[in-house]
Amino acid sequence: MDINKVTLSGSCLCIEFFETGGLAGLIDVKTGRNYIIKHNGTGVPLFRLTCSEIRDGVVLPGEIKFSSLLAQEITYKKINEEIRFYFSRIDGMDLNAECTVCLKENPALSYWRIKITNNTDYAIKLIEYPVIHAVIQLGDSIDDDRILLPKQDGYLLGNPLLMEWEGDAPERRYNQRYDYPGEGREFPAGISAQLLAYYDEEGGMYLAVHDSEGHAKMLGPVWIRGDSYDILDFTPVHRIPEYPRNDYTSPYDTVIGCFYGDWQAAADIYKSWAKNQEWCRKRITEREDIPDWIKKGAFFFNFRLRYQKDGENYLNRAPEYVNRWGKELGIPMVAMMCGWEKIGEWVGPDYFPPYGGEERFRRLCGNMKQKGIRPFPFGLSGLKLPIRKKIGKDWPQPELEVDYDNRAVFEEKYRQHAALGPDGNLIMDSEVESWDGLHAYACAATPQAWEQLHDATLKLVKDFGVQVSQMDQVFNGGCTECYNPLHGHPLGRGKWQVDEIKKIYSSTRKKAKEIDPEFALSQEFQSELFIQYLDIYHGRNYDQPRGLIGVPLFSYLYHEYIPCYGGDWSSFLSDNTSGIYYHAANFVYGNLPAGCPQTMWRMTRNVEPEEADEGIMRMAKNTCTLFQRFPHYLIMGEMLNTSKILVPEVKVKFCGLNFSGWRKREMSMPAVLHCAWKSLEGRIAYALANISSEPHTFFMDIPQHGIERDVKITLYRNNLTPNIIRSEVKLPQKIKLELYAQDAAILEIY
Repeated sequence: MDINKVTLSGSCLCIEFFETGGLAGLIDVKTGRNYIIKHNGTGVPLFRLTCSEIRDGVVLPGEIKFSSLLAQEITYKKINEEIRFYFSRIDGMDLNAECTVCLKENPALSYWRIKITNNTDYAIKLIEYPVIHAVIQLGDSIDDDRILLPKQDGYLLGNPLLMEWEGDAPERRYNQRYDYPGEGREFPAGISAQLLAYYDEEGGMYLAVHDSEGHAKMLGPVWIRGDSYDILDFTPVHRIPEYPRNDYTSPYDTVIGCFYGDWQAAADIYKSWAKNQEWCRKRITEREDIPDWIKKGAFFFNFRLRYQKDGENYLNRAPEYVNRWGKELGIPMVAMMCGWEKIGEWVGPDYFPPYGGEERFRRLCGNMKQKGIRPFPFGLSGLKLPIRKKIGKDWPQPELEVDYDNRAVFEEKYRQHAALGPDGNLIMDSEVESWDGLHAYACAATPQAWEQLHDATLKLVKDFGVQVSQMDQVFNGGCTECYNPLHGHPLGRGKWQVDEIKKIYSSTRKKAKEIDPEFALSQEFQSELFIQYLDIYHGRNYDQPRGLIGVPLFSYLYHEYIPCYGGDWSSFLSDNTSGIYYHAANFVYGNLPAGCPQTMWRMTRNVEPEEADEGIMRMAKNTCTLFQRFPHYLIMGEMLNTSKILVPEVKVKFCGLNFSGWRKREMSMPAVLHCAWKSLEGRIAYALANISSEPHTFFMDIPQHGIERDVKITLYRNNLTPNIIRSEVKLPQKIKLELYAQDAAILEIY
């Protein structure tokens, strides 16, 4: 050990600090790998602070930054496997900090907390702690470097030196740090869980935040490009409400360690903590609040009410139309009705009377329910407050044609409830000609937020018989910051936002289920914080690319606690070159199936089942058959760590709307997708789907899965007679399987 370093060392993990407090080493004792870049020790802080100045309740322009290196005195105290650093009079002011790091075994993880005493007039808004400057490359090659990012369903990033990062904004090419639970703005820029992993085949660095309450924060890698070297900055950023002289004491641990394996191994570490939190208090099998029709399986069918050849009269025949598709697919249907709103598609919150008028819309929903179809007006436009929207027929999505001037209403009714930025001005997004128009946002703490989420849902259920409502565009349950002092909440971001959304969701579900126990509340994109406040969520873990490739991280963590339905705008038509993959991925990853009878671009006509692409329809029908037969795995089961199988790769050209922020492209995917599952009773199954146009024969290694007894291995393929592969055998087993083009299968072990 260098004489100018302070060390915490255990059997598996060694942490080195400079005497100035900066992190010098995070060393895997087994491999000797140091994940922290080498510094000379003079310019590495342990924490950074970003502050604002507030006068008369108004946040002044500009930010003030401090770091631990500005402390006039830095001391430390080490007791056993805990070290405390003390930073006194930062920048010569009465601003002090105490940082604690504790190293524990079994598992070998370190736990970090910070306490700040602020007797200055500055308002602290961001705390970056601990500062983690990681090496830009792991091992001898960057080819196998991976970063697990819990954005939406789960992203795997490659090394930015090898593959440039992407996103919804130019700065995403070097900054993949996102808000938790969400930014609450124009793009789905939020993270659904609180972990990161940076790894290759030799091992990896694990980072998580053990916050069960929903305090605002940011997680993700930032690529710092220097003249002589590059850095990957994995520093967690803790957001706190802004007011002068605000102190801060960490209400949770930041956890750092090393691990071996891929993203699933990192997720296993996180889940060992997460499963004991409030959001995992009940599994789906224990949740009587979730209606049985979700637990049994249904198809979310996304179609349009507007722009059909008979105009508003189309509502009279829409139930039979959806019913025809249900008969073809062989599964109960959920009617996701786009364009139900009064003004036009994705124009709220002035929703009523709905398209076609109150009586016709009420009759539409009633006729659907008589046929066993669940009516779902898709969906509520979140917390957006429209100002001006004008889209012509020549736009790429002519179904959004509208000329809507809401300026007068906004000024009269909405402005007082709108979220304000730190400069006191409206937070506005988008453009007049964008799909959602120029808009502001309702602050989550205002009556307007309740009116357009809570009250609108209850009106749909009570007055029209709707059975599903979705908080669309409330991505991950996140909402925008707000600095309006008249709203009665702390300024900026904070836990108050999560608390307000939870109140809205809780009351909405309670009152809606009193009217109709079959009611279900959904949210666009997932978040661990709201698992027990929703019946289902709208996920897209079929969507590619998500980074180098997307992974089903959230389902791996939480599938047995909340159901998911897989998306919306996946066309059944032949121009959907990723349609077969889409239905296969939904099946394999345990999402309730979904699809759309039209292409998303420049088309408004709802097609008939016989117009569907043969391959897409075959995969959809095969997966729907098995989805209903095995809900104890695919809806209520636990996703297991799944090893790869040796099959050829096929090219899939991904197309459609871009929800990931990464450009659609052709990708090489395994010809057979697969995933392992465990039911509540302890039974094991593998879901498999051949996405190619050729048959494939391959071997599967089935591990012991902790099962000591003799088992039977049975293959269920499409709607065919089950085939017993092995009977009365001990695990592990190596078996040979063959799947034909667009086959779906369940391999059950019990």
